[in-house]
Amino acid sequence: MNRGRRSWAKVRGPFAGIGTPLFHATTGAKAGSIIHQDGQVLAASGYSSFGNTQFRISMTRSLEFALRGDFGPYIFVFDRDELRKRFRIAPMSYWGSIKRAVNKHNLAYNESEEGVWTPALPLKYVKGLIIPRRLLPYELAELREALSGKPIVSQTRDGKWITA
Repeated sequence: MNRGRRSWAKVRGPFAGIGTPLFHATTGAKAGSIIHQDGQVLAASGYSSFGNTQFRISMTRSLEFALRGDFGPYIFVFDRDELRKRFRIAPMSYWGSIKRAVNKHNLAYNESEEGVWTPALPLKYVKGLIIPRRLLPYELAELREALSGKPIVSQTRDGKWITA
């Protein structure tokens, strides 16, 4: 079993109905905006780094990759099978071909990225949230209220995953 699957196996309990998960990692500020203001996950800032309007939301099939924290410690969980019924989803890589994803330093770099082709995903598609740190009581209260009973999984100081 690869490391990404092992990570998912440790937290999947509260997400039992999800067949194939996708993860969208973001910062605390953007997570707060998604949950409280916009009520939807937006395609980056709406623009790609090339200046064109961006109409896809980047996700990863690998929880292990999302847990690295490169894109932020708030990881929204989605059901890929549910999204596929409504949106086009395609594998992608910023570093080259899907078969041989290599970065500028010639190091293998596979984030198992999928693009969901839509400018926004409503909050109703979010199945829960994974946060790889201990949550403070006020944080947990705000998240519980905003996510309306969807699971929130966090990590204790000793590295154990708990459902908050």
